[in-house]
Amino acid sequence: RASGEYLHSIAYVKQDWAMGIDEKGRPMRAPGKLPTPEGNKVYPQVTGGTNWNSPSFSPETGLMYVAVREGASVYSTGEAEYRPGTRFQGSFFDNKATEPDWWGAVRALDVLTGEKRWEHKLLLAPMAGVMATAGGLVFTGTEDGYFMALDARTGKDLWHMNLGGRVIAGPMSYSSRGRQHVAIAAGGALFALALP
Repeated sequence: RASGEYLHSIAYVKQDWAMGIDEKGRPMRAPGKLPTPEGNKVYPQVTGGTNWNSPSFSPETGLMYVAVREGASVYSTGEAEYRPGTRFQGSFFDNKATEPDWWGAVRALDVLTGEKRWEHKLLLAPMAGVMATAGGLVFTGTEDGYFMALDARTGKDLWHMNLGGRVIAGPMSYSSRGRQHVAIAAGGALFALALP
């Protein structure tokens, strides 16, 4: 934090595109992992090991909680034709063959070592954020519509509820009239839970 000096790195999802990290903290590309005309299967999947979904840190446990996405994508080279009004990425990837192997988890990582302390597996790769609380809970949501509270030290599912729509937002906590609440958006709606 004070100097910007590189300290350490550790992979927290399966990846095979880098063979390591150099002394300056830059990845060293593994041979044979560039996109090809025929397609090249590379880990992690196109949306990465995690994405915009927010992680959370607890000073009480010393753990960073991250929603992770496991799986690969097949990347190809070729001409990318621009068509006005349509999605244009300038590149190609194919998920049809690899999506059945995609899955996700909430992982607790030791911030000093990068070591995985626990993992709570999810059926689908998540896009929801994670929120740790001083009360020893970790809240998150899932692609199949669940809002859940996990034990911050063990990852045990303490409470969950299906909200009827995919959860791709980050949980939030606020106080109103002396009560603490936790809220999350799901499937175009907002769900709020009042804590005792």
